[in-house]
Amino acid sequence: MKRKFSLTKMVILGLLALGLVLIISISAATFFNYKMATMDRYSKFVFSYTKVAADYIDGDVIREYEKTGKIDETYYNEVLKYLNTVIEKAELTYFYVYIPHEDQIEYIWDGENSESQAVLGAMDDYSENGYESTKKIFKKDPPEEISILNDRYGYVATALTPVFDSKGEPVAVVGADVMIHNLKEEIFRGVLYLSLIVIVSMIVFIGIYYWGNKKLVIEPIQKLNTVTSELVEKLDMEEEIHIDINTADEIESLARSFEHMHEELRAYISENNAITAEKERIETELSWATKIQANMLPSIFPAFPGRNEFDVYASMDPAKEVGGDFYDFFLIDEEHLGLVIADVSGKGVPAALFMMMAKILISIYAQEGLSPSETLAHANKAICGHNDENLFVTVWLGIMDISTGKIVASNAGHEYPIIKKKNGEFEMLQDKHCFVVGAMEEIKYKEYDFTLEKGGSLFLYTDGVPEATDNDKELFGVERMLNALNSEPEAAPEQILKNVRVSVDKFVGDAPQFDDITMLCIKLL
Repeated sequence: MKRKFSLTKMVILGLLALGLVLIISISAATFFNYKMATMDRYSKFVFSYTKVAADYIDGDVIREYEKTGKIDETYYNEVLKYLNTVIEKAELTYFYVYIPHEDQIEYIWDGENSESQAVLGAMDDYSENGYESTKKIFKKDPPEEISILNDRYGYVATALTPVFDSKGEPVAVVGADVMIHNLKEEIFRGVLYLSLIVIVSMIVFIGIYYWGNKKLVIEPIQKLNTVTSELVEKLDMEEEIHIDINTADEIESLARSFEHMHEELRAYISENNAITAEKERIETELSWATKIQANMLPSIFPAFPGRNEFDVYASMDPAKEVGGDFYDFFLIDEEHLGLVIADVSGKGVPAALFMMMAKILISIYAQEGLSPSETLAHANKAICGHNDENLFVTVWLGIMDISTGKIVASNAGHEYPIIKKKNGEFEMLQDKHCFVVGAMEEIKYKEYDFTLEKGGSLFLYTDGVPEATDNDKELFGVERMLNALNSEPEAAPEQILKNVRVSVDKFVGDAPQFDDITMLCIKLL
């Protein structure tokens, strides 16, 4: 038998993994940002001196030197003195002026006070990136600056600035280098201190979070798991079950739902025992499952007879007696309406039971005032904690501000919604998809928003619509679905759904239905 991790171990491991990821991420981000900010600061610093020097040096003197090979000694010494003074005052490493050639550079001035100082006319190879940078400077429209940052020789910031003659033509390059001392030590010291703070904070947080999570979530779920494991054994007993969970939250609501489900199943068993024939027993079982599932979905229309701001209609036709699709719509308060459509992986009774649990959780969290992304995240965590069948569900969840038509939505791997603007046609909205619900814990879901205009409509559906197939295995497809929607784009939601279903049935013909067909349409009046 495959050994399973307990919920407690999974929570602890998840928290530890989260803490490790945060520590690594924060440390890496701090290291990178501090390094780039420091080097950029040095780059701007050294560039300020090359710009001033480029303006100070007479480009015509250098142009004359190119022609004659001679330069005024007084002027030459004056510039050299200037460069050396800047090196000393600004603590630059190198400060030089050169004429670029195809393979080498020719020094005019070298402000380095050392034995390796280059003299007038000395030739040298290009430094790393120097050739390409010089080429950029000597374009017809040169940039104002070229800066190079590298750590080949210990962190160095280099700036190159062109010197122009009186005709505006570049004749030489002023270059300056500055060593960035102790950069690594500063960065690692800062990262170390920050990491220690994060580690201590994470340990305290994990302890507090685990204690609260154990009392409010883990222990009630363990108790719920124990009771539900005994549920089948008690189906044929007369006594009712009571799950002793009083957490005053969605877990208690789920416990009450299981009590209600047990009651319904006991009633089903009682009636089923009266049937002797195996065929009749199976038919009755499926009939009850269909009835229970149908009762879980809103089926009375008009759904909100007291509200004249909108009209909503939905339908679900399972491929088998029971299906895994579901839809829902509910008032969160007087100004906000929740809209849900979903598709559970798999078919039949297991998918239907999974569907009921997912629907209850999503409805509970949404009606508590959580945003769509928060609702899906909480539902995903609750489902993953007790999902031995490894099922999952794709969900589109939107919360509409009835007065403005603004809809905040989150798409957990579901089909794209289709929107019709006022006096327009239905068009597909290719929103951002997030991961499905129930497959992996600690998933974060993203939101987006759009506005449904008065007179506009929103059409939601499961993949059973575009993937309906005829006898030749050809798909109904999105294009045919849009054509069916736009056959009467201004029609009421009920008629919109009828038009799509008629078009699907006409296309499919007598081919069997392989997937649930679920649709929901809302029109803002």
